[in-house]
Parts: sequence; C-alpha cells; structure tokens
Amino acid sequence: MDISIVEGNIYDDPAGTFRGFADRFSVFLEPLPPGKHNVDLRVSVLNPIEPSYDYNADWTYHLIIEPSKNLTGQ
Repeated sequence: MDISIVEGNIYDDPAGTFRGFADRFSVFLEPLPPGKHNVDLRVSVLNPIEPSYDYNADWTYHLIIEPSKNLTGQ
C-alpha cells in the first residue's frame, strides 16, 4: 500500500508518494470467566543500528467481563 504526503504537512516531511507499512503487537487470550481481570503487557525493542529507535512500554488493561446474555430472548 502506498501513502501520499502533501506539501506543507505538519511534520515538514518531503511531499510525494511512498511505500507504507504498519506494525502491531497482538495478544490472544482464552475466554475469561466473568469478573475483573488485569492484563499486564510489557515490550522492549532494541535497535542495534539506530539506538534512538529503542522502545520500551508497559501497559495494564483493566477488563470487566460480564456473564454472557441469551441474545435470542428464549
């Protein structure tokens, strides 16, 4: 997928059409029982070529799982 950057953009990047990419982290969980749950995620990425791109993050998601409801009304 290509992306287009316009002149005068807020990042002052050169205008043009460039190859785009995306990256993400995914977490797959088994179904959780009803109740409150905390999911702690930590990531550390070290870039050996450009250390200014090193990245560390720590997240905590507070989940509240409710009992499933019968959607058929029966």
